[in-house]
Amino acid sequence: MKPPEPPAIETGGRDCFREFSADTREHDLVNAYLLAMANAFFYPFVVAQCTGCDAGDVRGLVSARLRHWGFAADVRYISRSAFMQYDTQALVAETEEIVLVVFRGSEVPVGVAGRVVATLRDWLATDADMALTSFSDLGADVEVHSGFHRGFMAVAEEIEAAVREPVAAGRRLWVTGHSLGGALATLAAPWLCARRLPVAGVYTFGAPMAGGVGLTNLFRTLPIVGFHRYVQEGDPVPALPPRPAAYQHTVPPHVIRPDGTISLSDPGYQSPPRLLRHLPQRYCAALYAVLHEDMQRLMPPPPG
Repeated sequence: MKPPEPPAIETGGRDCFREFSADTREHDLVNAYLLAMANAFFYPFVVAQCTGCDAGDVRGLVSARLRHWGFAADVRYISRSAFMQYDTQALVAETEEIVLVVFRGSEVPVGVAGRVVATLRDWLATDADMALTSFSDLGADVEVHSGFHRGFMAVAEEIEAAVREPVAAGRRLWVTGHSLGGALATLAAPWLCARRLPVAGVYTFGAPMAGGVGLTNLFRTLPIVGFHRYVQEGDPVPALPPRPAAYQHTVPPHVIRPDGTISLSDPGYQSPPRLLRHLPQRYCAALYAVLHEDMQRLMPPPPG
């Protein structure tokens, strides 16, 4: 049976990544929104909106949307999985100014059984392996989440190979991720810097903690222009893993409040957990709402 047709790409947002500030040293709301959208549309349940789409269909839809937004046609997809060890997906895409690495977050059990299996593989094999391990590539004193480390190293060399040529050609390297993808982005940035691939900026959304104090201290020495960590108040995932004595975030969060305001670099937020606030669509909608209306007209609307 033929799967239902996914919705057509909206007419708004064509070439919207022209508005991306590739060299900014400051927090940038437009950059935040565009990267949140790139994360959201890397999830099968967001981009396809149909239960019959396979991985090839989803990649085709993602590539079409990225082209619509101003990226080159040759999007690179990297996917590696091993039973009960890791299931890591990333994409590498280029505009005339940037090369962007997007790490996809944990699967969501939407639709068919394959999604449920992939969800369990993410949550039980990668997310739940909370022991700290030495990230020896970055130094013996840099300890990180074992599951995240294993998931990132499965794709690390392929990502390095995919970005080296565009970086050498002068494109700025940006790294982003939502949820598990945010944790992987947090590990990728210093690893790429250590390989003389300077990272211009990192944006994460709803990311859990990826390591301990050694990772935080390392970030203070890196030549990364900006590391911006978004948390929606009530999102429970940034409080994970539940080992505050061992884990910590590398930078204070930009907190999206229930009233729609954003509090930059605010370490003191507290809110009852609501899992729906972790959804990537929620981050997109909140960021879109605070854009100036003139900029909203140039952007694609947030996903429903």
